[in-house]
Formats: sequence, C-alpha cells, structure tokens
Amino acid sequence: MTTPLPQLQPTVFTPPTKPGSKMVSLIQDRSYGIIALRLVPSSSPSPSPSPSASSEQAKPTTQNTQVLLIKQRTIYSSLPSYWTFPKGHPEYHDSSVKHTAIRELHEETNLTISLDDILTFRAQPEEAAVSFSEVYENPIRKVGKEVRYWAALVPGEQKVKIQEKEIEEARWCNWEEAKELITFGEGKKILRDVGVCLDEGPLALSNL
Repeated sequence: MTTPLPQLQPTVFTPPTKPGSKMVSLIQDRSYGIIALRLVPSSSPSPSPSPSASSEQAKPTTQNTQVLLIKQRTIYSSLPSYWTFPKGHPEYHDSSVKHTAIRELHEETNLTISLDDILTFRAQPEEAAVSFSEVYENPIRKVGKEVRYWAALVPGEQKVKIQEKEIEEARWCNWEEAKELITFGEGKKILRDVGVCLDEGPLALSNL
C-alpha cells in the first residue's frame, strides 16, 4: 500500500462503543470498507418467471445472499487475527471515501465493484442514505478509530484472491455463519443492521 492520507482533525465522540467498555473520546484514525454480498443461485429449478418476478427474485435479502468476511492479520504477534469486513485507509489518489472502500476491497480480495454496485438504503426519499459505522479504540495506537462501511453486491462470478501479507483467509458465509464468525460485537451489529435494511428496510432500524 502507498502512504495513507494525513489524519483528519480529531472528532469528539462521547458514547462508549458497548456497555462497560472504555469511552472513546477522540477519533484520530479513520478507515473505509465494503460489506461485500453475492447472490446465491437457487438450488432447485423453477418455471421461467415473468420479468417483474425475475426482478423481485434478484433483489438481495439475507436469504439469497452470502457475506464475505476476511481474517485480518495484525502487526503484533500478541494480537491474534480477527474476522471482519475488508477495509483500509485513504490514499492520495482516491477521489472519495467510497473509492477508498472499493480500492481496499480489490486489494485485499481481488473483487471488483463500481459505485453502481453499492446498495443505497434511505428511510425517506429526501433523507441521506444510511451508512454503517463502528467506533472503537485502536488496540495498537490507543486512539479512537472510526470505520465506515457500505454494502455492495459483487457482480458476476468473481474469484477471491487474498492479499496474503495482510489477510490470513477470506470466506463467503451465509448470514448465520457470518454472525458467529465475526470476532467483535461492533461488527456483529453492523451485520445485523445491514440485514435489517435488506429484509425490512432502513425504517426498521429505529425499532432496534
């Protein structure tokens, strides 16, 4: 990887990341990533559907998609690898933070997506699109870290090839497997929220 962009000005963040955890007060480290999904073909043959039915079948849900997880290596042997989503820091040539997330997905897993593949969730048409973030203390730098994710549908039948220097393993999982495999609670919550948006719509997030 090339040299990351200089860190942005710290952002004050008051809520703790989870009950009983240390409060994260300053965000000095930011990364951006993709929650990569792929449609799983039906295992049983069915009659040729009408165009409208075909469009409905193609709509991603937690029942017809799988989630890509990576086992992220750490730079210290005292800190074990952990299961999460692909992510990384901005670089100078990235034209936006979404392009950072797309580039990192490709570098770490060899999967290629475009901005058009990112799924958009809006509670109301006039509202901003929902994004998914986790905030925690970086265990190495001991500063607050924020990671922002976007869910995206990977087109075609692409083959995963991991960046072995940083990634120990990558795995396509169904949603229950992913829930069990993700190491940290923040990531499990993001997975839940994406699933709710897929199956019930973003308005349902307000009831959680």
